[in-house]
This record gives sequence, C-alpha cells and structure tokens, in this order.
Amino acid sequence: LLGEFVPINTNSWSGYVNAYVGLDAEEVDGIHDLTFVGKGIRSVLNLESFQLDARNELHPLVTATAYSSHAGMMVSNLEYISHMDDGDFITYDSLNFGAIGDTNSIKVSYAKGNDNGSVELRLDGPEGDLIGSFLPQRTAGWADFVTVDVPVDPVVGTHDLTIVTKEISGVINLESLELSDEIFFQIATDYAVNSDSAASRDIQCTFEVVKTAFIDDIYGRYYVDSDQTSDAAFWEHFNVSDDEAAKAVVTSLCETAQANMEEIDFNEITYDQGAQFVELYYSGRGSWNEETETLLFPSDGEAPVQKLKLDSYKVKDYKSLSEKALLRMPDLQQFDPSVCTAHAAQCCWPRDRQAKDNNGNCAKPYDSQCVDKDVADNTDLCYNELDKAPYANGVDASGFSVYDYEGPVHCHGFAWSPDDNETTSRYKANALFFVSMFDHMYTRGYVENIPGSPMCGCVEHMPVVTRADCTQTNVQESYKFTKTDSGYIPTIEKVKLQYQACQGAGNQDNDLSAFVQQLVNDGKLSTAEQDIFSERVVGKNNCPVATTSFLEDKRGFQKDHEVDTTKWTFIVGEGYDSETPVLDYRILHEMIGEQEVSIVRRVCPSCSAMTHRDIYYRRLTPIPEGFNLLDTLMNNWFDTDNKHNEDFALYSDHLDAYLDINRWTFCNFNDSNIGFPRDCGPTKKINNQWNSYNRSGGTANHHAFMIPADPSFKSKLVHELYPKMDGNAFAFQKGLGVSGTTVNSWHIDDYATYASVNFGEPGTTKGIKVNYAKSNDGGKMEIRLGGPTGTIIAEFTPAHTGGWSKYSTAYIGLPDGDGEVTGLQDLTFVGKDVHGVLNLAYFELSDFADRTVVHALIEGSEISTNFGVRMEGKAVAYFDDGDFVTYSQVNFGAPGATEGIILRYAKRNNGGSMEVRLGGPTGRLLGEFVPINTNSWSGYVNAYVGLDAEEVDGIHDLTFVGKGIRS
Repeated sequence: LLGEFVPINTNSWSGYVNAYVGLDAEEVDGIHDLTFVGKGIRSVLNLESFQLDARNELHPLVTATAYSSHAGMMVSNLEYISHMDDGDFITYDSLNFGAIGDTNSIKVSYAKGNDNGSVELRLDGPEGDLIGSFLPQRTAGWADFVTVDVPVDPVVGTHDLTIVTKEISGVINLESLELSDEIFFQIATDYAVNSDSAASRDIQCTFEVVKTAFIDDIYGRYYVDSDQTSDAAFWEHFNVSDDEAAKAVVTSLCETAQANMEEIDFNEITYDQGAQFVELYYSGRGSWNEETETLLFPSDGEAPVQKLKLDSYKVKDYKSLSEKALLRMPDLQQFDPSVCTAHAAQCCWPRDRQAKDNNGNCAKPYDSQCVDKDVADNTDLCYNELDKAPYANGVDASGFSVYDYEGPVHCHGFAWSPDDNETTSRYKANALFFVSMFDHMYTRGYVENIPGSPMCGCVEHMPVVTRADCTQTNVQESYKFTKTDSGYIPTIEKVKLQYQACQGAGNQDNDLSAFVQQLVNDGKLSTAEQDIFSERVVGKNNCPVATTSFLEDKRGFQKDHEVDTTKWTFIVGEGYDSETPVLDYRILHEMIGEQEVSIVRRVCPSCSAMTHRDIYYRRLTPIPEGFNLLDTLMNNWFDTDNKHNEDFALYSDHLDAYLDINRWTFCNFNDSNIGFPRDCGPTKKINNQWNSYNRSGGTANHHAFMIPADPSFKSKLVHELYPKMDGNAFAFQKGLGVSGTTVNSWHIDDYATYASVNFGEPGTTKGIKVNYAKSNDGGKMEIRLGGPTGTIIAEFTPAHTGGWSKYSTAYIGLPDGDGEVTGLQDLTFVGKDVHGVLNLAYFELSDFADRTVVHALIEGSEISTNFGVRMEGKAVAYFDDGDFVTYSQVNFGAPGATEGIILRYAKRNNGGSMEVRLGGPTGRLLGEFVPINTNSWSGYVNAYVGLDAEEVDGIHDLTFVGKGIRS
C-alpha cells in the first residue's frame, strides 16, 4: 500500500477534477505496475487519468481540488471546495516548506457569503500541530474570492497541510493556497465616538498599537527560542536603536499607508452631470437642487421627468462603495482648510422636492403638491453674512440678512479632528457624501441653499443657526506591514465604515454641538476650536443674543428704542436692563388714573411687522378693582374687563390715540401666557407680534411699555411692613408652576419677582422667613434685588423636608451696615443648580424678634442654609460627616453672657461628634460635642456644650458641623 485517497463529491460523474495523493514511495524506483482499489461503497469514483508527480518545488500554488483526503466537503463548479462546515477538514500532501525561514506565511484564496467561523492550518492531519489560523470575513458572495496572507509558525521540510474549519456551517469556499516567504504583521484599527466610555473605541495606527502587533505576530512567532528581547527585535526590524526613533518610523509608516490609499473623487459620482456640477451642487444651484419631478414640459405628459432617484441613481451605488473606500474632499472654497478652523461642517436645506419618503411635506401630484415645499424643521436661522461666500450667490457684497421667522430649515453636519491622520479627519469626505448626497438629497429630497450661503460648507461659511443634526463615521481598517530588505512596506488592506447618528456628550445623540463637545472631551478638538464653532451654531433659543451680538459688536448697529424719560415713563420691557421697571400693578393703575387721557405705549424694535413697532393702548373705561392691567399686557391678553373698542382701543400713533381716531379694527384674546396684543392688527390678524415674559414664540422679545411722563406723580399706596407674600403673589415669573397660592416646579434659573416689598427704615429688617417644601437634595436659591440679574442680598440651600407637601420655615439673615437693604424694593428668587429646587408656600420679611432676646430657643428646622441634611418636622436629620446647618441672627448678648449651648438631640448609634462654629462651616471653632446613643432617633434629650465664647457678643450666625460618621 503506497497511499490512500478519499474522493470528494464533484457533483457529477462527468465533472472531473485533479487531486494530489501523497505516496509512501521514497524507496520505489523504476517501472512498476500500479493498482487502484475501490473501498467502502459502490461507485467510489470515475477515474479519467493519473500522473505520478514529485511536488517538490518550493512554494507551490495548490488549487483547492488538488487534495489528498478530506471529511465532509464537496467540489463546486469543478473549481473550488465548498460545504466546509464545523469540524470538516481537507489535507494537501507533500508540500515543500523548504529550509528555516523559507516559508513564513500562506496565501489563502477564499470566498464567504456569511459571517463568523474560523480556519485552522495544521501539519500532517486534522489533529496535527497548529501552525496558523485566521478569521475569514464576509466577501461579496460565495463565488467572490479574495486572498489573505496567513502568518504561520516556522516549518522545515516536506509536510502534509490540513485545513480545518470551525464553529459554524459554511465557513468558507476554498479556491487555492500558496506557501510564501513573506514576513508581515497586521493591525486592526477601530474608531467610534461615544459618550459612554465603555462603548467608545479609539484604536488607530499608533506606535503602541504597531509595537504590540509586532510583538504578538513577529516576535512571538519567530523569536520564541531566542535570547533577544522583544524591544531589541523590534528595533532591529525597524533599523533603529530605541523607542523614540521607532516612534518616528512608525508614524511615517502609518502616514504612508494612509497617503497611498486610493481616493474616490466626487466627480466620479456626478460625471454625467457636467464638469462643474459638484461646485454648483454644493452651492445649492445644481439641477438636483433646482428641478422638481413634473408631468409638464419637458415631459410628454405621460412619463414624468426630472425624477430625483433616476437622475441621481449613482449616489445609491456609491453609498455602499463609500462604506469600504476613502472619498476625497471636493476642492471647493467652502471646504478650504484655511477656512475650516472649527473643524466642523454642515448643510442647511430649505426645500423638499421628493414625495412619499416620510420627510418634509412634498406630496403627489408633484405639479400641485410639491411646489416650494418644506423640509422637516430642526433649527432656527439667526443671521447670514453675504461676504462669507460670494462664490455661492454670485454677488460680492458685504451685507447680511437677519431672520426673525425664516420658515422650516433643516441643518445636518459633522465634525473632525484637526490632526490629518485622525480617523474623523481622513474620512470627513465620506461623511460629507452621506450627509449631503445620500441621506438628505437622495433619501429625503432635501435641496437648495439658504440665500447668500452655500448649501454645504464649513460652519464658518454657513449661516448662523441654533443647532444641527449630526452624523459620525465609525471606521475599522486593516493595516499590513510587509518586511522587505529595505524595511517594512505599509498598506491598508481593508476598510469597513459605518454611518451613525452622532453619539454626543451627555447622551445627546444626533446633535452636532454635543458631538463637538464629545470630541473636546476625548481630546480630539480644543476648547478654542469649540469656541469658534459655538459662534456659528449657537444653541437653542440663542438666536436673539447671537444676532444682537453680531449687529452690535461686528456691524456697529444698535437694535433699540431709547426711552426719552422727559416724555415717557418706562413701565416694563425686555432688552431694557438699564431701566427700572414698575412691577406693582397697583402703582401702574394709579399712574394711569392720574392721566388726562389714559394711554400705554409699546415700542418693539424686534417685531417683524412694521405695524407693530409702535402701538398705543388707550383705556376707555376706568380700571376696575381686581383687574391687573400689567399682567394683561405682559403675559395674559384676555378680554375680561378688557373688551376691544369698549374698555380700550388700539392705535398706530400717539396723536391718533389722544384724539381717538383711526382705531385698529381687529383684535383677538384669551390664550394663556401670550401677552399684548395677541394677533390684533390695524385691519386684520397679524401673527407672532406678541410679547410674553413666561414663554417664547412671539417676535416681541425686545420691547418696552411706557406711559406719558408725569414728574409730579407720587404713589399714595401704603405698603405694609413685613407682609406675608404667598408664592403666587409674584409680578412675573419664568418657568414656574402654580398650585393654589403655592409655586412649584422650580428648576434651574427659574425665577419669580415680587413687587413693592417694604424693607422699612434702616435697622428694621434683619432677614427673610421662607416657608418651603422639598423632596430631593441639592439646589440653591438666590435672593436678588430687582430682577433676576439684580444684586444678590442672600443665598440659601434648602434642605430635604421629607416631601413636596411637607413645609418647613428657613430663617435667612440679611446683610447689615453698608449692605443693608431699606425702603421699597422688588425682590426676585432665582433657583440654581438642580431640577426641583423647592416648592414655595410664602415668604415674609422679619425683624427676627423671636431671636433678639439673649439665649433664644431656636427650632432645628429654622436654618438659613445647610449642606446634606434633611428635615423631619422641626428637627434636622440625616446629619452625616461633613454636613452642616447654619442659623442666622443668634444673639450671644454682652461679652461673657454666653458660656455654653443647650442642644436637644436624639441618636440611635454610636460615634461621631458635632462642631459648633461661629459664622459658617469653616468659621471659628467655639466648641465640640460627642453625642451619646439615646436608643432612638426620636428619643430626645438635652445636652449642655461649653463654648469658648467669652469674647463673643452681639448677633452672629452659628453653624453646626457633623464629624466622623454617618448620622
């Protein structure tokens, strides 16, 4: 017996293939008879021919069908081996691996139409020594063959080679294999931005990644028996003497591999549209932008023309290509690197030209239902500078456009690192293609540009907007470093790219600003570059601020109306921070009642309708008791006691109002939180010219209410000292909810302003009592004079009271001396730091009479500020290490009058201590107390703590600081 052969099913009795059978014939020479004996079954095979062969050449190319034995496979198309499933194997006899170093890898040609599975290369049978392995990747199909290089352990001489497939059914189809002397190692890069660090991936072609791969693939395979260190071997292969020099070589190799990648030019996608099409398209002026599907001319009336998906069919073809290849940025002015200092770009579209794609409002039939239709609105357009992009509009102008209401606009962008070798930078053209051509034009039908700007460009050349959606590119690359006599040659063998909605900071996905923030967090962009970006994408509701800054700081304009105080008295307004408002509606009623003709004027520089820049409200009937004209004008334009042409009339100028001529003829009312004048107009309804101090939406975000000046006016109102002010007694507020007389839903930067609070004469008011409830921890309340940006006179940190309906009263001291507050003041409470600062039942100014006596009894809950504690009834609870409570206006009496403090406390554990400090939590230490376990958190006892207070006299704040343990 010279040998044995297990034939594979070739799918036909006439489908002949060649197989190679190794023979035990080393000592056989000369001429002999040769016999083939079938075994095991009927019809073992059809034999067409055979030929003896030595197969002793080095590195032979072996077709897959030239096997000697197998298990579980088939021959397909007489060319390759198929049905290679888990545990199957195929063996090739008598392959010459040569001397040591002659064979370092094997080229395997395979095809694959699914995912997963692995392939092992073994010597001399399926259980033989494992010399190499690889994980095959899906190709374009089961007959689309690719060649991979598989590194193998050193092998000497002639051996059988067995290929074993593992893990799944259908691992690969095998076409051929070839031994090779090629030495190489590979790295796999993987980049994907994510605010979740566990999901973020940042493996790129860097020194650390390359060195690790070299040690794993080269040193670990070929130096296993060597005394040479991995560092020494690495330096030797890269012809350097240390890591510093190696870093420069590796950086150069990575850059070379990247620079040698073939790039797809955008003109390849649009070549049939003309040589200038890319430039026109990105300016918003190409045929894809300007045309719409039609049955009119040039159609014959039967077959529609200008169908977007037909005209731009290549975009769909190139989408799949863009996921495995590199695109080149178009050479256009709006993408000039010298312009793109923020390293972010966006496209903005105003028009939808495609029906039935669930985006925008274009519909069929096109000729009637897709004329100038809108995109899905996702941003506000603030302003546009014409001198930024004269190439886009054909006009070399220095003007600008400012938008109060621009209609639906959709913006979508991407951002990248300034490092040209970073993944986001190298694949930014792919992002541009996907965002502009595939996702929005081809898929959604979004086209055209904002007049005066290109359709797409770096944000520096685009309109200033509030936000943009965002796409990121997740990229995996396979680098191969092949050893030659002159060093390593780097190549990028494969690219796998995925488009994904940006994963922004703070879990804000699909938001360009959040993505830029995440790149800053990841160290890919600087805060300076982010600042440039933030001047162009300014954030929700920030158009007014951004536009005002642009007009004033960059263009020298002042959008305003200057109040002539000799003729008009300012009442209230937005954008008039330097004016003192009149927030007490009773005083306004007094002022109007003393006029000969009762007139209120509103000027509105920001109103988009010229008719509403200057309006006059004339009161025709006396203001009734209980009616609040100030709130009616500011926030709630209702017709109760305010009927058009019965209780009041509107006019376009002062003389008309005075003479009662040319009244406005249209008025409407009764929409909560919408103020003057709703949609009232001279002759018809005019939308969005209203003001509101509680919500956004109207264009009157810069306005002033005034009445004719009366220098002799003096209010006759008597303002009570220390009135109890219910939470809902505010003059105006932002963001709050109201339940009965209580204010709730008080969140970050929400505020309420209370008018005409009487602080009295100097020395009268010592503090404020605030009755509140709170069911969470954290947050702070600022108490300011005037409005929400006025002078802070007190701050306090409300404690958890055990529930949103469990109320406690805080005693908050006020400054005395130079900082003392006196007289009639408007008072504003501003929430800070958390969602849910407190619920406010009421507040009242106080002389803290109950604390003026020496050695007054003070309830635990009557704090002025705290950290970390909670309230349980009148007691302070959950007092842990580092927590503190401060009490205002504690009277120590004359020097030496106070020697100690009586504390009533409860405790159900052991350990810990309490510091007593003068002033705040870091103030002078007066004493320290170690409480005893009282066996119950409600078992209160009195303790006496001696204080080092001999020299302390008068009124001070007193703070208790927990130390040592929880509770």
